[in-house]
Amino acid sequence: MKRTLTRLDRALRAWVLIGAARGEPCAPARDPEVSGSPGGRRVPRRLTWQPVACLLLALAVLSAGCDDHNDDDDVVGPVGGVVVESEQLTTVSDSLCAVTGTLFNTNNFAVDVTLRWRAFDSAGVQIGDTQALVSNAAPFTRASFQSASFGSSVPCARIARFERSETRVSRT
Repeated sequence: MKRTLTRLDRALRAWVLIGAARGEPCAPARDPEVSGSPGGRRVPRRLTWQPVACLLLALAVLSAGCDDHNDDDDVVGPVGGVVVESEQLTTVSDSLCAVTGTLFNTNNFAVDVTLRWRAFDSAGVQIGDTQALVSNAAPFTRASFQSASFGSSVPCARIARFERSETRVSRT
């Protein structure tokens, strides 16, 4: 046990010295070893709590970003490894307006993708919303989609602009 602590103490001391050479704030301002024992032998000085606290803090910060989920419903990446390649307004039955386009699944597994859009008139007022679902998009493939219409009284001519409001991706 004492040998293990001595190795750990040496490793921490080396880490502190490297930090001091780099000018890092966690390093002590003095040499961690002092002389003055009988026979001129150098006696190690105990490390203060600051380097150990800085090491523990660094480990805590580094491990906080590590999240190992393997659930089937996890969202993968900011938009789940799916690239929406195109999206445009299209007139569908009865002069109603929908969104059509293509997406590409860059994941190495199949995904379900839900896309949502909002439509606005020339005054900037939201006049409708819609969604499209792409089920079981195979890995590394392109898929086409068509949303439902924006509403029963929203023809494409009335829409000044539309924007995608959500992209939800989950593993299948």
